Amino acid sequence: MSAIASLVTAIESALTASPAVCPVVTCARLRPIAAETALAVNIRPGPTDPTQPMFGDPRMHLVTSVAIECYARTTSATRFDVAVDGLLLAVFARLQSSALLHQREGFSALEFGPIDYDPDTHGDQTVCLTLPVSITHYATTQTLE
Repeated sequence: MSAIASLVTAIESALTASPAVCPVVTCARLRPIAAETALAVNIRPGPTDPTQPMFGDPRMHLVTSVAIECYARTTSATRFDVAVDGLLLAVFARLQSSALLHQREGFSALEFGPIDYDPDTHGDQTVCLTLPVSITHYATTQTLE
């Protein structure tokens, strides 16, 4: 498994570790969440920027962008930002504290980007909050593992 796929799997494991941040956590999902689902998280891998290692260093420095999409159903009586707020807090805390991620071989740093809201993602009162994360990690230069 590549260092990139391994990283996404580690994020999924961190978010689904008992107790999971919500009942539905998926990776690279392309379809809307099911109508009966109140909360869901989708981990969407993005670009990876590799840099050449210093002479003699067997590791390649990678910065991988991952979008953590937090979905929540809302009603006309609930503000969209409030509907997804608890899930945001749970995801953020888990990413900050998970040993599954931070003690992973090759892990170096985690940075968060600007949070974005889509208040009616699928025209069905589903809010999507996107939490962009940049993760610095390493892979071997010969295999990208």
